[in-house]
Amino acid sequence: MAMAMNANLSLTTRFWLFLYGYPNIAGSVLGLAGLAFLFAGIIGPGWGYIVAGLYGLGWLLAWQVAPAEAHLQIARGIHAGTLLAELDQLVAKVAKRLPKEAFASLTALRDTLGELLPKLVNSPVFSHEAHSVEKTVRDYLPATLENYLRLPPVFARMHKLTGGKTADVLLQEQLDLLHEQMRHMLQGALADDARALAENGAFLRDRFTPYDFFQPASQS
Repeated sequence: MAMAMNANLSLTTRFWLFLYGYPNIAGSVLGLAGLAFLFAGIIGPGWGYIVAGLYGLGWLLAWQVAPAEAHLQIARGIHAGTLLAELDQLVAKVAKRLPKEAFASLTALRDTLGELLPKLVNSPVFSHEAHSVEKTVRDYLPATLENYLRLPPVFARMHKLTGGKTADVLLQEQLDLLHEQMRHMLQGALADDARALAENGAFLRDRFTPYDFFQPASQS
C-alpha cells in the first residue's frame, strides 16, 4: 500500500507492510483466480501473462479504492464549526476503523473535552491553555490517527515496532496518555487552579506532536 515510509525502516518491516497492504492482497486474489481459470481449462497458453496481468489489475484497483488511500486526509479534513463539532467529525470518521479499545478511549476523550473546553473558552484567564488544547486536538490527534490508519490492519495488530510494542498498543497508550492529561486539566479548571492548568498546558505543548509509529523508543 502506498504510504509515507520512514527512511529508517528495516527491509523486514517494509516486506510485511507490502505483504499486508491492500494492493498486494487484491492482486493476489485476482492472480489466484487466474490460476483457477488455468486449472479449469478456461485459459491455456500464455496463462502466466494473464495471471500477472490480473495481479497487476488487482493492485491498481486497490491502489485507487483502498481505505488507507481513499483521500482520508484526516488532519486536513476537519475545518468547520466549533472544536467539539470538529472532534465529533473525527470520531465519526474513524469509528469503524479503530480497535474497539482505542475507539472507547477516543470517545472517553471526547466526553472529557466536552466538559473541559467550555470552561477554558469562557475564561480569559485560561486562554493560553485553551490554545494548547485546541492545537493538540486539531493537529496532534488527527495526524496520529491518520498515521495509524495508514498501516495495514494485520500489521498494526501483529508486528512489534517501537519498544517491542505493536501499533495497536502504541496507539492505545497515546490515547490513554492524552485522555489522562485532559482529565488533569479538567480537574484544574473545576478547581480554578491556574497553576495546574498552566503545567498541563505546557506538557501538552512539549509532549504531543503527531506520533510516528516507527520512531525509536528513546523518542517516544
